[in-house]
Order: sequence, then structure tokens, then C-alpha cells
Amino acid sequence: DLVPAGGAADFEASYELGEELGRGTFGVVHRARHLTTGQLRAVKRLPRGAEGGGAGSELQAIASLDHPNVAGFHEFYVAGDEVLLVQELCEGGALADLLDRAMGRGLGAGPATARALRDMLEAVKHC
Repeated sequence: DLVPAGGAADFEASYELGEELGRGTFGVVHRARHLTTGQLRAVKRLPRGAEGGGAGSELQAIASLDHPNVAGFHEFYVAGDEVLLVQELCEGGALADLLDRAMGRGLGAGPATARALRDMLEAVKHC
């Protein structure tokens, strides 16, 4: 079983939470800086849910993945009614925006689109 790295005070002692990067159905993602190393990371704030739903199932899935095309998992914290999931920060914008730009160029989008598609399919195959 996964064990949290700590609670809200532990998170605040370890990370400086930055700007919001995006919102989804179940959570909000922020840029964060690890205070000890200075590394930038992504922190996904998810509501705590019953086992088999909410943050519990996402945590189990993400923590079990180890693939170069899947954002890496660092740790998580339990803060009140939220789980703070710390992951590798993937720069470059939202995947949906990248795909929209690539698809707008049509079938001749070129090597960059082919590489992105190959990387995504390799990650899905790994899962």
C-alpha cells in the first residue's frame, strides 16, 4: 500500500505552490517548487474519495507506472479533504492543444506529430 509523505504542514514545509496550470473533472494542477532541491514539479489536488474511486484509484494507477512517456510519480500528501499528488512537471502545454495544432496541419503534419503519436501509443501499450 502507498503511504503518504505527510500532511498539509509537511507539504508546506517541502513545496512552494505556484500558478494553476489546468483544471479537470476531478482536480486542479499547479506548478510547484521543491524547496530543498529547487526542482519544479506538478501538484495535482484531488478530493479524497472512498477506495476504488476519487484519489485512491488514481494514486494506485500512477504510482505503479514507470515509463519514459508517462509523467513520473514522486509522492503524495493528505491535507484535510484533499490528496496532493506530486508528479514530474511536463512542460510544453496541454496535450489537447498539441494535438489540435498537429491535426490542423492535416495528414502531412510531419515527423514531430509522428513522434508524439508513437510516444503516446508506447505509453498506452505499457499501461
